[in-house]
Amino acid sequence: DCSDYVTARLYLNTALSLLPPNHWKTHYDRSLQLSFLFAKSSYSCGDVEKAQGILQEILGECRCIKDKLPAYFLLVTSEYTKELPP
Repeated sequence: DCSDYVTARLYLNTALSLLPPNHWKTHYDRSLQLSFLFAKSSYSCGDVEKAQGILQEILGECRCIKDKLPAYFLLVTSEYTKELPP
């Protein structure tokens, strides 16, 4: 049951929408945290494509490898699960 993840995804999407357009420059830490949690909740609900899109955005905006590692891990995990038989 992914109902908790669905609720989390709605809240995270709302939180991200409230950030200013240049939020990666002005609110880097908050943008990173909210975006990663949004990607993780999307992945947990089975929306792999949405999660991967968010993860690609994170990887494009991150300033250092330490910030990129969780996104890379989830991206690799999502690619692996796409290959599993149904």
